[in-house]
Amino acid sequence: MSELKMIITVMEREFGEKFMTFLRERGSPSVLSVPANGTACDETLDSLGIEATEKTMLFSFAYGSTYRNIMQELKHAIGTGIQSNGIALSVSIESVGGATSLQYLKYEDENAVEIKGKADNKVDDMEKNEHQLIIAIANQGYTELVMNAARKANASGGTVIHAKGTCNAAAEKFCKLSLADEKEMVFIIAKEKDKAGIMKAIMQKAGKDTPAHSVVFTMPVSDIVGIE
Repeated sequence: MSELKMIITVMEREFGEKFMTFLRERGSPSVLSVPANGTACDETLDSLGIEATEKTMLFSFAYGSTYRNIMQELKHAIGTGIQSNGIALSVSIESVGGATSLQYLKYEDENAVEIKGKADNKVDDMEKNEHQLIIAIANQGYTELVMNAARKANASGGTVIHAKGTCNAAAEKFCKLSLADEKEMVFIIAKEKDKAGIMKAIMQKAGKDTPAHSVVFTMPVSDIVGIE
């Protein structure tokens, strides 16, 4: 199952449709598109973009050689015709609910576009397991509180999507915070060595005892590439 990956791609919004087409033509069976916004300061290179602009965030799935080909071509931008600053990263899917879901997510189209040259068993020059995807779920309107705390702990920037939570009454009473309100999800790429400091800073400055009521967790990043 470790070869089944979810690929998260972030780019300027005007290039969202081109990247969706790119992923589908190369064999990813499902691509989900979410409007997003960058949070980096103008003078700071954002880990999930370049500046505080409108973004599109794509969630797609790929397996085996299809996954390797997609990531390799995203790295080298072979024949895409896309001029954009962004990032693509992947996380491993550990388990899937049912054989039908597994078959769908592992689907490899024999007619998918192949990259030029030989596809390796790895994506060249990628830093394996050296990055973490930090996700903070905060009350709407407190993105800057989260990001100001994160930046002081060496985070360069993040990407934000709007969300609507659901939470049962027992969990809400136990946690003393509501997930059923309007929320913002902040995605931050961090080096492994910076992860603990960033999470601690967010919890201290924008955690459950603040108006942001942030919940923070991380996911290990399998591969990461910049897109030009």
